[in-house]
Amino acid sequence: MGNDYFNKILNIINKYENLGKRVLTNGTKLIGHIPQVAAQAYLHILFKPLNDDQIKKIENFLKKNIPDSYKDFLKKTNGISLFNDIIALYGLRDNYKRTEDN
Repeated sequence: MGNDYFNKILNIINKYENLGKRVLTNGTKLIGHIPQVAAQAYLHILFKPLNDDQIKKIENFLKKNIPDSYKDFLKKTNGISLFNDIIALYGLRDNYKRTEDN
């Protein structure tokens, strides 16, 4: 995903900051608070970026190389959920605990 395209997406997402924004301790960004859906619901979620070692962990698990364009995406955000999960792309999930930062 090219930088220009990703930046255009970020510009659209950032228009919803006026509804509320929150950054979790793990670096995940929540943008566009929608309490009418649920108390802690947000329109957009950008997960903390991955480093090269974490991307390699995914490749080892898949036993395949990840395309460079998707690696670039994962280095910007380890997945993204847009418009309350209407569009979602995910990366590495390293735990399934049901705590605020997961």
